[in-house]
Amino acid sequence: MDQRKIEILKLIDKANNSNIMEDYESLKRQGFERGLLKAMVSEGLIGDSYHFYLEEKGENVLRDYLLIEAGNREKRTKIKIIFDSNIYDEIATGNLNINTIDEEKFEFHITHVQLDEIHECSDKEKRVKLSLVSTELRPKLISTESIAFDVSRFDLAKFGDGKMLNNLKKGNKRHTKDALIGETAIKNDLLLVTNDRMMKKRVNENGGKVMDLEEFKEMLKND
Repeated sequence: MDQRKIEILKLIDKANNSNIMEDYESLKRQGFERGLLKAMVSEGLIGDSYHFYLEEKGENVLRDYLLIEAGNREKRTKIKIIFDSNIYDEIATGNLNINTIDEEKFEFHITHVQLDEIHECSDKEKRVKLSLVSTELRPKLISTESIAFDVSRFDLAKFGDGKMLNNLKKGNKRHTKDALIGETAIKNDLLLVTNDRMMKKRVNENGGKVMDLEEFKEMLKND
């Protein structure tokens, strides 16, 4: 379908839904030739009775086009994000307003590691806030890329070779959770947002995409 015809169908539909009339003169002022409009009448796309309206054929064409357009919007590449647990803390305390995040441009992911840390928070009020944040963001739950005993949930973890995991934790068991999140971010091509400087450095060194909260907030401003 000619794109100009689609634009005319959109204009007429919008006008009719707003109780405004589009006629030959009003559409001519918007750059549409009388011949094109007459052709659309003869094709049964629009009707002409003092003002234009959509015929059933025109309604069907416009509906199909809008469905395709909506599908194409969904297919646009989104920036895939994974927040470290400390960023959920920042959201819960109001240091990052998630209402400023355009859901059409970002896709969020989470592992059981962050969820477990939220559920294990000893401060009941904070735990409720953290749970609400994780619900509002609607992140996709994905498996970690390795299994770490005493940390991993075996149904939400993959058997990895351990090389990258060891590179990230540098032999320190206290860094296991961070390493699991970092490895998952790297291997799934996710942008990791963390305020842990050591974790940021190590993810960077292993070829991952990572930034701290202030850098992420700056990206939101410039997006």
